[in-house]
Amino acid sequence: MSAPAFGLTIWFDVSVLGLGPADDHQLGQWSSCTGLGVEFGTEEFGEGGRYDSPAVLPGRIKYTRITLQRAVSTADSPRVQRWLERVAAQWVNSGRSAAEFAGVELVIKLRDSPSSDGPVIQEWRLRNAIPVSWNGPALSATGGGVATEQLVLVHQGFLTTKTDDSAAHATGADGRLRLASATDASKKIVFQYTPETVKLSRKHEVRSLSSNPATELNLTRPARLGISLGQLRVDGAAQVRTAIGLLSEWMQPVSSPPLSSSSPGQPSDSESGSDDKSYPALQRLRLTLGSTEDGIIQDVILTSMDVTYDRFTSAGDPCRAQVALNLEEFRAAGGGEQPAAASTTGDTPAQRLADTRKSPT
Repeated sequence: MSAPAFGLTIWFDVSVLGLGPADDHQLGQWSSCTGLGVEFGTEEFGEGGRYDSPAVLPGRIKYTRITLQRAVSTADSPRVQRWLERVAAQWVNSGRSAAEFAGVELVIKLRDSPSSDGPVIQEWRLRNAIPVSWNGPALSATGGGVATEQLVLVHQGFLTTKTDDSAAHATGADGRLRLASATDASKKIVFQYTPETVKLSRKHEVRSLSSNPATELNLTRPARLGISLGQLRVDGAAQVRTAIGLLSEWMQPVSSPPLSSSSPGQPSDSESGSDDKSYPALQRLRLTLGSTEDGIIQDVILTSMDVTYDRFTSAGDPCRAQVALNLEEFRAAGGGEQPAAASTTGDTPAQRLADTRKSPT
């Protein structure tokens, strides 16, 4: 068995790929590279009956920033400046989404000799590296030190969790949050980023129909499923224009057929406390998140929306927005439009009410 080879911290090289022109394909040699690391976030909580240690759930993986440093030189330093100028132009003059912004692949190789062709002990490939800061030398007429420059980059990791394709580390296109018109499939929004949290809620309204408080309570308004989606991000001028336009359209009431009157002996809507008669006047949408088997597929109405524009193009057009939506389960009123039969999975109203995973038609 051969003895293992060891790398020395002084023998390494850093390559930056994907810069475009051949003369700028590399950013040159660096004398220092720090910050290569990864942190595995955890969520700890106390569990009843277990007091010797906390319960631990896996959280988000976070990669530390890479800091490159070297002496300023006529050969390598201008390459960094040209690259930063291209990044700055994309950064401030484009209304495109961040997904279209091309980062670079940073390759760090640790060797067992000073030769650039020597055996590689370990290699790290950092996906989608983007510059965070650049610092030039501190100049002084009384100083005599070597002028240095420092480049700091953020990246999306070097561990392979799915495939070698960096795009595969994001939520798949089929699993993203979608909101579409239930009557016009061409009108839909596919959100670029899956929300970090989704809140579901149900609450029955009950009251006693007798003056005796000890009597049984009666259900006066069956609970509808409420869905709250906060911190939805829409990025890119075209995406913002399309998404906010559709959301605004879906907030507008539509005409509905007249409701049938109550049958003899049956309480009216006002007597029963039901407000179903208002629902056909709001547009019916279909919310989809995740797979058909385990995700959320629900016919809903949009009850409120809050939009905050936080980035604009040089022409003043909004190109980034944060959106918060509140939706409620769609249920047609008597005499109004009825949801498609295949959108419910139970045979009784109680079963349908309890099931939030409804299959599309």
